[in-house]
Amino acid sequence: MRTLGEKLLALAADPELGTRGFSFTLDSHHERRELVAICRYLLSLGVLLRVAGDEDAFVSKVGDALYDVRRRALAGLLAAARGPSTWAPDQAPAGLDERLAALTEEFTPDSEEGRRTAMRHHLSRRLLDDPVVYLDELDDRPALRAYFQNQRGALAARLGEATGLHAEQRAEGLALVDESGDLTDVAMPAAGTASHVTLLVAEFLAGAGRAQPAAQVSEAAVREAVRGMIPEYGRYWAKAAREPGAETDLAENALARLAMLRLVRRDAGVVYPLPALARFALGEAELVARKRTVTKGAERAQDALF
Repeated sequence: MRTLGEKLLALAADPELGTRGFSFTLDSHHERRELVAICRYLLSLGVLLRVAGDEDAFVSKVGDALYDVRRRALAGLLAAARGPSTWAPDQAPAGLDERLAALTEEFTPDSEEGRRTAMRHHLSRRLLDDPVVYLDELDDRPALRAYFQNQRGALAARLGEATGLHAEQRAEGLALVDESGDLTDVAMPAAGTASHVTLLVAEFLAGAGRAQPAAQVSEAAVREAVRGMIPEYGRYWAKAAREPGAETDLAENALARLAMLRLVRRDAGVVYPLPALARFALGEAELVARKRTVTKGAERAQDALF
């Protein structure tokens, strides 16, 4: 696995990828987990055969895993309209955009069924790649929006059955939720100061959305809200998060996470809460005393929050 990682690092060092903000270093825990997830998937397909070692040891940087590559299975794995080996040397696409376009180019039959198939494939990929697909994002493609509105239940059912994701259908769109957290780099909720602040900022923005539909909140107001959270919640946070001025970095980190999860949209210092953010709105806790029960002659009081 270490050799595979080194080859990936060499490919990821392409300067053209760097200019587009892409980086892959295997320094972080989640990047090593991503490589392990890929290897385990290839193991399930029979492309790799584990010879020795353990993937979890690689994630923890205390060991490695050794594989045999089954070339025949690998040869049938690449899903592309045209394989790279079919290009003549003098005709092969040179730039990154050209290579990506050639790899993903698809033929769509000029028929009603062909167009429906193309729309189904497009929406399926969007639902698997993006945390949420909103209807208003399809306004510039009326046919695609109409197909999505009519078929999203069937799409969600098929994709959920194939992947184990859980569909959340709302008037504004559709999300496929990964309850295990295995398919996302940004989990929410999660442990740690940054994650706690993100959840609190989500509640603050969701409250603004409840008070006024299509609300917008300035980033300065978010920073001020985070500063106001410190007296109540700061004792649970890292020491650095309680220092003067820390609210700036805390708010920026929280907004970046929410934008990655497509729960908010940011534009020129303004934050726009998106509909899916409402799933993180918190209500007031209500203390309810349960009636005393008698179990095997022993009387006990049962109190609960709900």
